[in-house]
Amino acid sequence: MPLFVALIAAVVLGEKLSTTRTLGLSLILAGALVIVGWHAAAPDAAWSTSRTFGDALFLFAAFLSACFTVVMRQANLDPLHAAALVSTGSLVIYLPIYLALHGTRLARMPLADFTVQAMFQGVLVTIVSLVLYGRAVAILGASGGAAFGALVPALSALFAIPLARLDPLLTGRDPMAAHGRRPPRSRIRSRLRRAGHADFDRPRRRSVGARIGRT
Repeated sequence: MPLFVALIAAVVLGEKLSTTRTLGLSLILAGALVIVGWHAAAPDAAWSTSRTFGDALFLFAAFLSACFTVVMRQANLDPLHAAALVSTGSLVIYLPIYLALHGTRLARMPLADFTVQAMFQGVLVTIVSLVLYGRAVAILGASGGAAFGALVPALSALFAIPLARLDPLLTGRDPMAAHGRRPPRSRIRSRLRRAGHADFDRPRRRSVGARIGRT
């Protein structure tokens, strides 16, 4: 996204790229290419049509976010007003479509999970993050404020290590499974009990051959 913002801002807003900013954008591009090359060179990596389509959607989403950044800067929108426009527009456009296609899922969702997602996605992401982002763009400019978006992949990878138990060096696989580790036996017992395996705790009878071998 920072690259798209810098290019669009240079054309639409007439922002000039200094030598330092050009170097920073070049490092962002180099980092993205290194990540793509790292995953492409992985032994289990396989390029497919669906993966290419997903990458194209990601680039298109970054382009739309860049357009939003430049438009917000050009119109001198207040960050709170910009967040209100985005939230209201999303509610009017997306909510009827979601209710028509997957409306019954909300009724089956546990109340605790629904509350957590509503607070995180509905308040923190949709309102707080947009207001703070709009304020950064107003102070630093379109390309300057969007440059911090390059930290998102790195922070996501760092947070995924303790929260989702993912190892970026293992291309997103579970490090416990990748290194052959297994949960403790007590944890396995508790899971089997919850799954309804009541006879798991019963003492196992040794086979006749095993008893003969002991004698």
